[in-house]
Amino acid sequence: MGQTIRMLCLAAAAAIFSVSGVLAQDVTEGELNAEMRFQGGQHVFHYDWQTVVGDVTCDGYQDRIAGYVDLDNPEGVNFFLVVTARENGDLVSEAMLAFFDDRHQDGLCGDGDPPPVLSLERFTPREARVFTGIEGACPLAIKIDDGMCDVHRYFWVPDWEEDRKLVLVRN
Repeated sequence: MGQTIRMLCLAAAAAIFSVSGVLAQDVTEGELNAEMRFQGGQHVFHYDWQTVVGDVTCDGYQDRIAGYVDLDNPEGVNFFLVVTARENGDLVSEAMLAFFDDRHQDGLCGDGDPPPVLSLERFTPREARVFTGIEGACPLAIKIDDGMCDVHRYFWVPDWEEDRKLVLVRN
């Protein structure tokens, strides 16, 4: 009887985890929210985020990416992007700012209204290498398109720098 109950419990747990589609290393929505608050500060929850989910780190697990038009930065209006992933089992995140002006080399056009579209774009490994000039760039790029200027694509390069993994390519 004890063996049967144990098997039923194991089967139920397996069914719950397989139905949800969440693997042990996938980033959860709660983890993304915590990293957005950590990276974006106290006003982050006042904004309407765009989120996308995909394996932008090419480790076989789902990462979460969020972005919004930030009106609170004293340096100017920008698109605030946070990528939340896992490295060696540890939760990591990286934030990037793309300002809406021509004072910054990597700026977006317009004023953020309407906000740029956040999406993912798949390339071949060869195309990713050609875009970035770096061997090993993950070919699933994070794409920010304001509809007016060059599209911003961010590629994750695991071995690029210790504290910075995203490489911006404008095209």
